[in-house]
Amino acid sequence: MVPFCSFQIFREEKNVLICLGTVITVFYIIMDIVLYAVLQDTVLSVPQTLPSHAYSPFYPLTVKLIMTDPTSHYVIKPTSEIFDQVTGFSTVFFFITANMISFSHVVIALIAGKFVASECIRDRRFGLLLFEFRTWLDGLDGVVFRSRAKESTYHSHRNSSGYYIDVVCDTVGGFALSFGVLFYLFKYFDKKVVDVPLWTKNGTNGSTNGHTSVPSKKLIFYKVLCYGVMIGLASKCWDMQVDQMEGLFEKPIHDTALTELQTATLHSWFTWCIILFWRLLQGQQLLQYLVVAVCIDKVWEFLNFVQYLGYIVVISLALASYGYIQYVKYLLHL
Repeated sequence: MVPFCSFQIFREEKNVLICLGTVITVFYIIMDIVLYAVLQDTVLSVPQTLPSHAYSPFYPLTVKLIMTDPTSHYVIKPTSEIFDQVTGFSTVFFFITANMISFSHVVIALIAGKFVASECIRDRRFGLLLFEFRTWLDGLDGVVFRSRAKESTYHSHRNSSGYYIDVVCDTVGGFALSFGVLFYLFKYFDKKVVDVPLWTKNGTNGSTNGHTSVPSKKLIFYKVLCYGVMIGLASKCWDMQVDQMEGLFEKPIHDTALTELQTATLHSWFTWCIILFWRLLQGQQLLQYLVVAVCIDKVWEFLNFVQYLGYIVVISLALASYGYIQYVKYLLHL
């Protein structure tokens, strides 16, 4: 007899990755639907309180939180918050500052980059796990800071030294992953060179006996650089949009009609679309896409696909967001 429930499908690595990716995607979609429903009953310009002592990814909502990428919002932030609540980390280890945690995840990112540069797929995946742990520590440093500052809301303190330290450490972490990918691609295509005919190595783009031209190190560097700059551009644009939208929707307006208009605008489908696209295209999420590409061993194909398309999408979103924000400012007389 054939068992009703068989795990035969999980014997192939590809099927495992597809199932895992499907589960994660469905989870994010469901959570985003819940987030949208909660947002419809929320006024960001009015102080919010947690309905209970337990942590929730939906209370209290802020502009920065609802524009945060799904992985940070639904995985990194909840687990780091719960970890701090259960262990009392920010209280027990009072001598460990948020900046110390930031510096520590830089070291882990460098180690992760070393593993990602390996020719062995298992080593690369282990490096990705280290990098995700680095991302988790990046969330923990914010939890520690808010706990000691007695803050319950998710905001950026742009004029503080901790903000700039966090930005620098995040940037170094992104560089570490990018250089790991770069050195891996160097090694990967160096091995391909021995299989390529001499005339193909000298610049011909044709193919012979199934052999295709191998990209130069200059081209590989250019592809990785393009994606790195794209991450930086998306991060900067996202931060600017968050700052602007905080001024639109978190600032109290002392006029009943304008307050109603402010709330209606926040709850509109167009605002949600802007928010949703930024959740999917901000810098941290672009790093997650790179992590996935490395994990499924398709990083070169991924870099080629997004090289120019990614810039078109990010710049278009930034321009659309800017125009929409200016329009809402005009409506609200801000």
